[in-house]
Amino acid sequence: MVMFNIIVDLFRDRSTSGGIKALWIFCLLFFPFITAIVYLITRGNGMAERHAAQFAEAKAAQDDYIPR
Repeated sequence: MVMFNIIVDLFRDRSTSGGIKALWIFCLLFFPFITAIVYLITRGNGMAERHAAQFAEAKAAQDDYIPR
């Protein structure tokens, strides 16, 4: 489950280049546990911020769509 969240977060992050994303995916495939731990330590805060921003964007879109 953590690996899935990391992969989703990698593709959600627009500031990371494609080469770096490919490197993270490669490392996740061949060294899954150590890579997941390193990713969570180095990019965990940004991961939480991107998730919160996506949630806020979805909530705003839902509030705009549903009439009151």
